Amino acid sequence: MSVVHVWLMALGVGLAVGPIVLHLLLQEKPKRLPFPALRFVVAKQQHARRSYRLRHWILLVLRVALIGIAALALSRPAAATALFGSSLLLGGTLISGALFLFLTLYWRNKLRAQPSSSGSATTGATSGRLASQSGAVASWPLAVLVLIVLGHLGTASWLAYQMWRSDTGPVLTGKQPVAAALIIDTSPRMLYRKENLTRLERAQQLAETVIDLLPPGSQLTVVDTSPDPVGLSLDLAAARQQVGSLRISYQPQPIPNRIRAALQLLEDSPLDGRELFVISDLSRPSWTTPAGTPNQLSIESDVSLYVIDVGAKSHENWAVEQWDLPTPAITPGGLIQVRGTIGRKVGVDNEEDLVREVAADRARLKIAESAANQTEKSNEATTDVANSDSVATDGNAGNASNTSEQLADLPAEGRTIRMMVEKPEKGRPVYRNGETLLPTQHWERVSQVSLAPGQATEVAFSLPDLPEGIHHGWVEIDGGDALGFDNRRFFTVTVQPAWKALIVNGPEVSDANFLEAIAPEGVREKGQAVFDCKSIRAEQLREYNLNDFRVVFFLDPGPLNEEQWQQLNRYITGGGSVGFFLGHHALISEGGRAVPHPSFNQPLAQRLLPGELEAPWRQPDGLIFEPSAWDHPVFSRMQPLRTVLMWSRLEVFMHFGLKLPRESQAAEPNGPGEVEASKDKQSNVVGATAAMADTAQDDAGADEGGNSGKGTESNLAGNATNKPQDNSTVDAPANNDAPANNDAPVKAVRVLATFSNNMPALVEATVGQGQVLVMTTPVTDPTRPADGRRPWNSFSMSDDRSFTYWLLATEIARHLATAKTAKLNGLVGDSFVLPNDQADAPARYALYRPENQEPVDVVVERGRLYLDFNDRPGAYRLRGLNDRQEVHLRGFTVNVAAGQSDLSRIGKAQLDSWLGVGRYSVAENESQVERIQGAGRVGLEFYPSLIRLLAVAFLAEILFSNWFYREPPRKKTAHEIVVGRTEQT
Repeated sequence: MSVVHVWLMALGVGLAVGPIVLHLLLQEKPKRLPFPALRFVVAKQQHARRSYRLRHWILLVLRVALIGIAALALSRPAAATALFGSSLLLGGTLISGALFLFLTLYWRNKLRAQPSSSGSATTGATSGRLASQSGAVASWPLAVLVLIVLGHLGTASWLAYQMWRSDTGPVLTGKQPVAAALIIDTSPRMLYRKENLTRLERAQQLAETVIDLLPPGSQLTVVDTSPDPVGLSLDLAAARQQVGSLRISYQPQPIPNRIRAALQLLEDSPLDGRELFVISDLSRPSWTTPAGTPNQLSIESDVSLYVIDVGAKSHENWAVEQWDLPTPAITPGGLIQVRGTIGRKVGVDNEEDLVREVAADRARLKIAESAANQTEKSNEATTDVANSDSVATDGNAGNASNTSEQLADLPAEGRTIRMMVEKPEKGRPVYRNGETLLPTQHWERVSQVSLAPGQATEVAFSLPDLPEGIHHGWVEIDGGDALGFDNRRFFTVTVQPAWKALIVNGPEVSDANFLEAIAPEGVREKGQAVFDCKSIRAEQLREYNLNDFRVVFFLDPGPLNEEQWQQLNRYITGGGSVGFFLGHHALISEGGRAVPHPSFNQPLAQRLLPGELEAPWRQPDGLIFEPSAWDHPVFSRMQPLRTVLMWSRLEVFMHFGLKLPRESQAAEPNGPGEVEASKDKQSNVVGATAAMADTAQDDAGADEGGNSGKGTESNLAGNATNKPQDNSTVDAPANNDAPANNDAPVKAVRVLATFSNNMPALVEATVGQGQVLVMTTPVTDPTRPADGRRPWNSFSMSDDRSFTYWLLATEIARHLATAKTAKLNGLVGDSFVLPNDQADAPARYALYRPENQEPVDVVVERGRLYLDFNDRPGAYRLRGLNDRQEVHLRGFTVNVAAGQSDLSRIGKAQLDSWLGVGRYSVAENESQVERIQGAGRVGLEFYPSLIRLLAVAFLAEILFSNWFYREPPRKKTAHEIVVGRTEQT
């Protein structure tokens, strides 16, 4: 047991002695009157004195108990949580034993008051026997009462012994060392500034208060929300130093996961008391865990939980919420195009006052736990507490609602949005005198926005004609606000020569329309074309080194021989990109039917192609080309034009069937001339196992510059460009029909577009480190073929080329070309692998980080730069010198995920789901921390029970005093009797 106010207990003991002293001093002195004739009167007087003495002692005990209970209640005694119930039971046993002891003494006094004989001395033997029997009958209740008192005494002794031997340990004094864990939220949202303090600085202040209140000798583990492992327990001085050195982590871990790690350390501590403190702004992302994580923490009952809220009840935040960055590489004359969504978010905490809510909840639970031993008055008190708290919180909710309305009525505010791109400066970046010197001149684009609270708008910037080289830039909101990290988003782009493309044409195939789509003649004449194209025939393929080309296109190719497939296999598995647009040259006549040439279905070809070609499907009325993977780089840039693109103009009259692995579950059509529009055909999509696909993509990125996936980081707001949609992929072996080959590359397949009959139209296969894109209808088929056959589609129009066709061809070509581009834009925590030309590039670089720190040396390994120093948002710059002392500049950029700036708060219901109802206390300032902190050390207080006992003792004292001091009825005198009779007559 512990006592909060020891001096009050000492004062109470002193006051309790007062009635005893007064009782001893004011006792009436007996007078001796030796008068033998009054021996019967003396006997009666002795009986009265014994009765008077008993009542006097009882009244004395009640008065002493009244003062003692009051002093004990004001001193706020407490016991450990595990011993609280036993302590209450022990106190109840002692009080019950005292009552039965009073009954025992009362009955004993009553028996002694009975005269030893009755009647005259001439009473016979029969009367004596009756008196003896009467005494025996009257004394048996006394024996029962004595046994009951002894039983209470034994029970109290047993309870005291069990409490002493309890695992809880000795009686608590509130000064025993404890094992504590202090979890401090260090997510980027803790940079929100209010009252000239960030939330992290406020959290550090409250953490200092917690440390100051811990008993000397305690062990404290300080845990932040960074990905670093949880450290060992520290002494209080070291913990205080660690709290002061905390900094923001841009890869925050969910707080529930950090609580689990801290609880594990507390379990291993040899100290008895265990306390867990969580200092957080209660923002929703901090308490959101990945799918599959248990929704409630398993916390032992002897762990005291405290939540310290440093969040703002209302907030306003300007942010670049979503952004589309440029492709990592463009050609001279190209445009840097950046789009972003600017939002002005206003939030109000509509939850009721969390501190009062949690306190009321804990009070209800405490009362409910002791309801079996409490009176109806306790239940009424519970109802009163609930009602009063409800009234108070209703008022708070009303205030929150009013505040929300006030914020919603705020006027629109204008801001300037800038896009800045650095101009290269010779000799920079450089680290000099403890500072990183960066280029000071910029290209600038400006846009003005005006937003009311809760509104958002899109801005777009473009910058043409950048010189060759690496360029760092950013989009920012001018003016700043309380949360600054989300006001600026960074990007990096490199300007390099036009991509070399090899176009392999089938027999008598004209690539004029396709070439005009990906590299228009007017742009080529200015030297600003994205692609530098070379057109050849299939038989010339062996004359060229495919590794000299960024991408190879096969336009309606004829059958390829084994040597050509081998050549393509080496190119693709090594990281090359190939696009097949299949048409009538891939057919042969067999039994009067047109079937695919066996060259495309041989095992060597099937190692590269996404599936087995089947007989072509014909639809005279025309089918429509329909994109299905809008998150893929081929179509993601088209998504803003989704409603205006005229896909209906891309009519398809004939296309190949493509049998993908595990197609057996799909319904087979009735024949090549009929089309069954069954949605089950959506299931004709396959891929390798997820692990194999990820391995293939990682290998591709490592080999070609770290492009983990498809290369183009078109949207860093969380959309994975190569993530399949629902029901769009089925894990399967790459090719069930191909013979087993341990050297076969890993292959993952995804359908990007279908025809209106749900048959595959555009399919991508990731093979080894390269990509293969297959369209089952050509893009070069003339609308009026010279041989009189029917056209396959209306894609290529000689007079009026469709804008939709032009855009489709451009995006397919751009995707295949950038699939090998090194990833230059990512999120904090991503790994970057940049290729390095071993013949001309430096073997060592200096890495300049955004923190203005001394550069780090990075050594080229196996022709690549492996970069993991990216725990802060911003531009990371690489500077190196080759053997000819020529400067080479490289770089990349990382940003913080958009969701990290979500300031919305969780409420009590979410906290209860994690920590348990009534299992924790909440504080918001130093005084509240001091009030709630240490409950596990002091234990549960007896104050409520003592107050009720005090009321019962006070009532008993009043009743017994009135009975003790009552005046006996006075007998009437003879004169009064005569007068009364006279009055009656």
